[in-house]
Amino acid sequence: MSDEGASARANLEELGWDGERLVHSWVGGVAPTLSHKASSFVFGELYSLKQLPVRYRELLIGAMIAATGGLPDGAVQHLEVAVREGVTPGELDEMFALLAAYAGFPKAIAAARELQRQRDSVKP
Repeated sequence: MSDEGASARANLEELGWDGERLVHSWVGGVAPTLSHKASSFVFGELYSLKQLPVRYRELLIGAMIAATGGLPDGAVQHLEVAVREGVTPGELDEMFALLAAYAGFPKAIAAARELQRQRDSVKP
């Protein structure tokens, strides 16, 4: 593992984010090479980039996953990290409005609904 990859993984651990384990749980049983390659590129290379603050990186990733119709829980996990890192409710709301305009209302509503569902499920 490169020094950048080790640094990226350490940063993810600080955030309480284990994306490698999540990707492996989704596809590792049937596509271990895909799991490894995705993890080493995304969590090794991309997460070592430093120009975007984590809060905006996670907000962008969550929005892109939602925009492409990707896994709703994957989008939500990134958005939750963004919120923990300081993204405000107003910024999150604006992101959903932009998502609706550029990716379509169904995708924005699905992502917002999944975020709300997951938040409701953890309330006492």
